[in-house]
Amino acid sequence: MDFIYTRASCVVIWLGSEVITPKTLKIVDLENAHKDKIELVKLRNWVESNSYWKRLWIIQDFVLAARLEVCIGDKTWSWSRFMSIIVTRDHIHNLLKLRDDLHKHSKFLLKTFQNSKCQEPRDKIFGFLGIAHDCYDGSLQADYTKPISEVFANVLRHFSRSSYHQSDTSNSIDRQTRLMEHSEFIANLLGGHDWEGLAGGSCSKDEIQVRGAYCGKILHLGPTYDDMISSAAANKRWTSSFDIHYTSPEDNEQLRKADHKYKSILLKRMDQAKLDSVKSLRSPTCYARLAGSWNFLFSDKDDWTYRESSHNIIANLAEGGAKDHPPPRTSSQPRIFLGSNLLLGLAPAEA
Repeated sequence: MDFIYTRASCVVIWLGSEVITPKTLKIVDLENAHKDKIELVKLRNWVESNSYWKRLWIIQDFVLAARLEVCIGDKTWSWSRFMSIIVTRDHIHNLLKLRDDLHKHSKFLLKTFQNSKCQEPRDKIFGFLGIAHDCYDGSLQADYTKPISEVFANVLRHFSRSSYHQSDTSNSIDRQTRLMEHSEFIANLLGGHDWEGLAGGSCSKDEIQVRGAYCGKILHLGPTYDDMISSAAANKRWTSSFDIHYTSPEDNEQLRKADHKYKSILLKRMDQAKLDSVKSLRSPTCYARLAGSWNFLFSDKDDWTYRESSHNIIANLAEGGAKDHPPPRTSSQPRIFLGSNLLLGLAPAEA
């Protein structure tokens, strides 16, 4: 497709039939369109809200074309004339910027145009292969016979090996963290995580090792998600725990603000599928390091200590080796927790 559009003498942007009034349409031909501001606003709103701009497959057509023309019904204008009276919104502005500065990395393109529309999930990736500069070598190929899970694995493999990924971060630990972040983004881009064969089949031989950092410990386990949204008493007990573990008024104030924001996020975004994804880590090995400072995350030194995995390894890593005994499990739901370093989060039911 990119081969075709780079050689086309002109690409026509067809915005549909005349669904706006002839009076509104005529102002494009006027020498001074600003004389009729009401009709001008109508035209701008109609153009900018047109579904054409949200289609994924128009992106490479638009940015690769040597010349652009705009067509509405049977009327046609040059791109420069048409845009002289149109104030662009973000999605059109992003296209214009890409047209002026075409050579971008696939990661930038995928994030910038992540809300573009297409029917085929794999097109969220394949639609940018012709304009992403890191894909010119054919390292990623459009193949609709591959399941989405394999497309996901191929994108991650490509990103992990790219010079962009190797050079844009300071050390191997930071690169692994970025890779995890990118994997979640790509998974959401392709439609979710519930793909058959993701953990096996042709993808099982592709393993990427990602090391995690021990950055603190759980100080208190609070209510389950259901209790958090339905029980005033449970919430009162939860906020009372702040004073027990943090005596500083400043820390308490910061925690209460964070708690309010965190609960708002959970109420808006959490569903059963996301709750089910909060699970304990089960691995035969464990890389760990005591958290004396956050600075080690951004150090070039590889100071990680290898430890054999055990059921209480995290408890043993706490200062002094103290072992906390959580309350009896009464629910299979994750529970909100209060952690060291003023951390809040959801802990799995097994915690």
